[in-house]
Amino acid sequence: MFSNSGQQALCDAGFEASSNTFTPGNGCQNTLKALYAAVGAQHVYMTPFTAQVATDQKTFTAKFRQAFHQ
Repeated sequence: MFSNSGQQALCDAGFEASSNTFTPGNGCQNTLKALYAAVGAQHVYMTPFTAQVATDQKTFTAKFRQAFHQ
């Protein structure tokens, strides 16, 4: 997840690559640096990624879908 290949996989999948030192190898624009440039770092909130988030993925996904009426 936090390696360059993990960051590239996030970028390619349409998620923001969350490392501020990551530079994609294929021109992907889904990077933290691009997001900061677009809206300013002060407007970005990084959601923590923890073992609990991974463990509770099904519950989190259900709550997310309910919140966004999916």
